[in-house]
Amino acid sequence: MSQLELERVSSPRLRNLSVSFGPGIHVLLGAESDGTADVIELCAGVRLPERGQLKLDGQMPASSPQTRRRIASLLALEGWAGEGDVQHWIGHLGALNELEVLGTLGGVEMALVEAGVPIELGAGVAAAQRSFVARRQAVATPVAATSR
Repeated sequence: MSQLELERVSSPRLRNLSVSFGPGIHVLLGAESDGTADVIELCAGVRLPERGQLKLDGQMPASSPQTRRRIASLLALEGWAGEGDVQHWIGHLGALNELEVLGTLGGVEMALVEAGVPIELGAGVAAAQRSFVARRQAVATPVAATSR
């Protein structure tokens, strides 16, 4: 994503929202009732704002299929082929083991490259590996025994 601008956008749950998202990947989490779903639906081009403008690199997602294809969204109650919904999955993130995290990161990196996002394959996986190793070393460092 390059530049996503919401300017004085209003919807059933949003009033006069102005926000700008710069280049990168952004994750928006919130409750169904706080307007999060409205922002996601508007950004994904599912519907138009009641007032205001929403543009991705100068294009309105709701009027441009090509622009909509550049935006991925998953709403809280939107199911997938697997079990549960997004809230269910987020609740289980803490239960992931290191191998699952590394595999997921590798898959995300591949999907980003295929979507044209300029990233270095393996950079996220390598950073996670370094973090895991550092955590293990910190835990495994023996504390000097004292004699009484």
